[in-house]
Amino acid sequence: MLLTGRETGAQLDDLLTAVDHFEAAVIARGGDLFVNSPTSHPPEDPDFVIPQRVPGEDPEAYAARINAGAERLEKADF
Repeated sequence: MLLTGRETGAQLDDLLTAVDHFEAAVIARGGDLFVNSPTSHPPEDPDFVIPQRVPGEDPEAYAARINAGAERLEKADF
């Protein structure tokens, strides 16, 4: 997760909560976080890779995208 150093404690907490949510969704679907990380080339399943932060993206929007990705995984029919 790309951090700028300007995030507040509350924003960092929201980001960590979102990451935990995403990782739990991956694990619930049988995904392996080790082979589906942003540095996995290629990842085993791209759907299980946490979204990358877009340069200039505010922490709230990034946390929302991570949570949306987790929710997609929770609802997906693989």
